[in-house]
Amino acid sequence: MGDHRDVHGVEPICRVLSSAPATFHENLAKWEDLSQRSDRARRDGELKPEIERVFEENLSVYGVRKICITCGEKALIQRVAPLPA
Repeated sequence: MGDHRDVHGVEPICRVLSSAPATFHENLAKWEDLSQRSDRARRDGELKPEIERVFEENLSVYGVRKICITCGEKALIQRVAPLPA
């Protein structure tokens, strides 16, 4: 959407995609300002380079399960307890 909004406008694109323009603007703000992202999204952003490194070191053939195992062995990914009800 971001690539085409200057040509077509946000509202017409959102109408075709059945999405609210406010959702686009909210996500755009989060993309541009990391402080507006959730703790999980910020942590995911921190882990991404390491996950990509593990993937590339293993000839780009590791799937999700093996990447999680490898990163878990290196204590990169920590299990999170579920929230209390």
